[in-house]
Amino acid sequence: SLRRVDVRGGTLSLMDYCTAGPQYASGGYLADSRGGSGTGTPPPAPASAPAAPAGGVPAFAPLGAAASAPDAGVEFREALETSFRRRATGTPFVVVALRMDPAAPQAARFGAVEAGLRSALRAPDRLLVDAPRKRAAVVLPASGPDAAQALFTALQAHLRNALGPEAEPVLQAVSAVTVPDGQPFQTADELVRYAFEG
Repeated sequence: SLRRVDVRGGTLSLMDYCTAGPQYASGGYLADSRGGSGTGTPPPAPASAPAAPAGGVPAFAPLGAAASAPDAGVEFREALETSFRRRATGTPFVVVALRMDPAAPQAARFGAVEAGLRSALRAPDRLLVDAPRKRAAVVLPASGPDAAQALFTALQAHLRNALGPEAEPVLQAVSAVTVPDGQPFQTADELVRYAFEG
């Protein structure tokens, strides 16, 4: 099941891989999501109650709506726009943007980089990730360069712990830039375009 996914610059394929015995029926949903143009065939509507398969073993089915997960893109943009507004009153903030070359062999470890960033986040921080393009950005509200340094230190420690000797080549393959107070950008949109499209 996927919820609140924003697919950009790629193709999303949904497949049913329930091939191992006893081959129960399975299902899923894609809701509250955005994507480019594409085609697809919606699955048949689920029955109102789960039915037991021919073998007599009951199948599990959701009884209610799943809890809504927050949209990381919306939360990131809200935190960044708020930080830009507060910049006018002298409240500092920092954005850290990271990227890897998708063609580099180390890019296969981008998931570990993302996990390291997530583990380093403080309560007000927000992360936005474009995994297919191997790019990420973190907004650190009401923070100075020391918060960015703490993020880098935590990321390095996470990768060294998770990847062992493979951590150093992965760290060398990550390019990063720190943008104190969003300067020289005038708007949150300009900064996001720079981080993810530039």
